[in-house]
Amino acid sequence: PLGMPRHMRFVIDYRQIAQREGQGLIGHLKSGLANKMRVLYCRVFYDRATFLHALGAEKVLGPEWARRADVVPLAVDEPFLSLPNERDGEGRRPVTFLYLGSIARVRKLEQIMAAARLVMAETNNFRLDFIGPDVSDGYYHGLVEEMELEHVVRILPPIPYDSVPETVMTYDVTLTIVPESPSDWQYQPTIKGIEYRALGMPVIATDFAPNRELVVNEGNGLLVDNTAESIAGAMRRFICEPGFLARTQANARAMREAPTWDEIAIRYMAIYEQL
Repeated sequence: PLGMPRHMRFVIDYRQIAQREGQGLIGHLKSGLANKMRVLYCRVFYDRATFLHALGAEKVLGPEWARRADVVPLAVDEPFLSLPNERDGEGRRPVTFLYLGSIARVRKLEQIMAAARLVMAETNNFRLDFIGPDVSDGYYHGLVEEMELEHVVRILPPIPYDSVPETVMTYDVTLTIVPESPSDWQYQPTIKGIEYRALGMPVIATDFAPNRELVVNEGNGLLVDNTAESIAGAMRRFICEPGFLARTQANARAMREAPTWDEIAIRYMAIYEQL
């Protein structure tokens, strides 16, 4: 915005705040500078800032963030809300679980696989699919073999975004597991969590603030700790507890909701017009 005509207004929109701690002296210095520049952009260079969640806004601007920023959440395309969801898991086996997203080391998918191994020690009446681009150079394919999970775990290639709603609805339970690091992932909901709520899908979700707004524990899903044991315990309930899967599916269908991108576009326009 520097040097632009004074009558113009500028909004900086943060999808992720990219809060970093850095490693080593140089890493800490670079991260500290980037974090301070983010505050400077919001307070000096731009007329307004927008964030996905109030936690992100507060992390950058402090408790008085609403003076300089607005929250504009993630949204979904219309098919996520309109596609019929009539799946009923009562009595059907195996129970199918889905992790949809990049197959990346930073996501620490080892703990989900370790959870599957714990469950497999008691029952093999389930299947766990990972769908997404593999950016781990085959690490997780090798881990499936090393952990002897080939009978219950598959790593499948990515799918076109237009086919996500129909693909997700072929599964019984979805997973949105968020590791503690990078720390900025704790300050906004995941797009998958919002999409699963819109689709009416049961969810096993990491227990942190943004997920608690999407998942009601024992309502439309289960909130878990970031441990293999906790994730395995949730999977067992869907597999082994009579009626739990069907009840959770019915609750999730009744709780379908999410803003659409058309609604969000209007909110952005309103913020800009107020400036």
